[in-house]
Amino acid sequence: MPNIESALKEVYPGLTDDDCRQVAAMVYRQVVQGLAQGKLVALVENSPNGRYLVRALQIEKYVEEHRRRRA
Repeated sequence: MPNIESALKEVYPGLTDDDCRQVAAMVYRQVVQGLAQGKLVALVENSPNGRYLVRALQIEKYVEEHRRRRA
């Protein structure tokens, strides 16, 4: 079963396993917060090319935030 970490690794192959774990933790916190506030409408979509897209969370933002922290 795919999870946030495996989806990150598929879409961003340059991320290390540790990067994926850390970004997944950021995404998870936002999911919990969004669900608690009743604001998370669409979480994951399976796109035609077979990749999972986390649309509601704009996952690129979390990847960039993680990269800035590491720099």
